[in-house]
Amino acid sequence: MVASGFEPSQREYRDIGSGMRKSASTVLKCDWPNPSEEIALDPMQNRVLTQDMFDSLCEYLIIDNLNISDIEDAAFASMPQLNMLIIENNNLGTVRRAMFNGISSNLRELRLVNDRIGSIEVRAFTQIENLAFLDLSHNPIAGAVTPQTFVITNPGPFQLKLSNTGIAMEPGLFQHVPYLSLLYLNGNPFRYVPNMWQGLELIQLELQNASITELRKQMFEGLEGSLWDLYLDNNNINTNSIEPGVFEEMKSLWRLGLSNCGLTEVKDKMWDGIRANLGTLNLAGNSFQTIQPYSFTGFDNLQYLDLSGCGIERIDNLAFQGVGSQQSFCTVNLENNPISSISENLFSEGIWDDRYTISLGPKILCETERCWMQEKVKANQISFYEGTRCSNLDMSVMAYFENDCA
Repeated sequence: MVASGFEPSQREYRDIGSGMRKSASTVLKCDWPNPSEEIALDPMQNRVLTQDMFDSLCEYLIIDNLNISDIEDAAFASMPQLNMLIIENNNLGTVRRAMFNGISSNLRELRLVNDRIGSIEVRAFTQIENLAFLDLSHNPIAGAVTPQTFVITNPGPFQLKLSNTGIAMEPGLFQHVPYLSLLYLNGNPFRYVPNMWQGLELIQLELQNASITELRKQMFEGLEGSLWDLYLDNNNINTNSIEPGVFEEMKSLWRLGLSNCGLTEVKDKMWDGIRANLGTLNLAGNSFQTIQPYSFTGFDNLQYLDLSGCGIERIDNLAFQGVGSQQSFCTVNLENNPISSISENLFSEGIWDDRYTISLGPKILCETERCWMQEKVKANQISFYEGTRCSNLDMSVMAYFENDCA
């Protein structure tokens, strides 16, 4: 969930620089509203960005793969309409405050990604008074940041992306970002430090691929009242190393990602405190051979449950009892599991009624001679993973879904 007030641009842009690699590397002055003349640059030569390179009408500027090694002071001061600036895959090295002297107050989004940045001047971003999204991912800035690095003057919600930077959290690191709402720390080895979230009211926290091996309540102290989305995917978390009730104080949690974490079973105590409110639960890519009775009891507001690719061979008929009972729709994804058969009672005794859809595959066999699945397929309540085969399904129904039947 994205904080209200600003959302990073999803607009498609022409690639400035890398898109012309068949000849010389180039920089396009401006991508919006009117593309300007191209300036050919030697892709092997380090370049300095200067004011005279850019069109004054530029709103969206992307500079990619041009060996930019420095930016002159006030380089962007001639662009009063600049709204988004992306400088990525260059050789920048250092970020100085003076680079942004005179920069447009319209600038909301700054991305300095994979630019070999190892040094950031104190208060480097204070000149960008309305900055709402800053991305410094894939730069070796671990030893370059202090609480004075991130001094943000924007009075609205702020998003900060520091994935794959080697950065380590410490108390007070973001004390000068009072409205920090979304924080991306993916790919950084996570180490718990007491009071690390002190003073923050994060709405979304991403700690994917962060070398996390256990989950303890104290790891999220301070975020209990504000956090909506928590992504812990692609960590090596043993089921037995999850403290019972680890999420129980997170009463606002709506989305939880625990995919590809090496979990081997679904334990009831894992969900204490969050069952009633959770809307999305992603457990894809774990190792659950069996889903036991009442594994997801109490998930009354669940809208999406992902159990795809978990090696599930058997599902108890009461596994999904009560799931999503307070919602107008609920989807359960069971694709890419070796489930050889499935009972109609799984749905009649569990979650199944007209509000629910389920995705199955790659090989399913109905337990009865009458293929009850066919009725659900026709009602658009069952969809099939590509290549799914069922010995009982009517050929015409399967053909409708571009699958075959044995």
